[in-house]
Amino acid sequence: MSSTDNTPHLPPTFNRLAWSNLAAQSAEQIALAAAPIVAVLLLGVGEGRTGLLQTALTLPFILFAIPAGLLADRISRRALMAARRPCAPSPCSQSCC
Repeated sequence: MSSTDNTPHLPPTFNRLAWSNLAAQSAEQIALAAAPIVAVLLLGVGEGRTGLLQTALTLPFILFAIPAGLLADRISRRALMAARRPCAPSPCSQSCC
């Protein structure tokens, strides 16, 4: 009896995208945690300014996540990726979309 592997495999491009997205999200979370620590320990910033720093780091997500999601659901993927490309940072500063 021979065993055949009939499980579907994802393409390598998807795996690269998934790993790069994991790296980008991890870096974002580390930055959100590290910014107030650096501000307090190295710069001597007080509680009020640390709160403002956290607000400034979090506010864009709060303001743009739902409208961007709604827009992404309503337009084609091709148009969305074409429009997103000019807004992307340089390849040197971030590894993936």
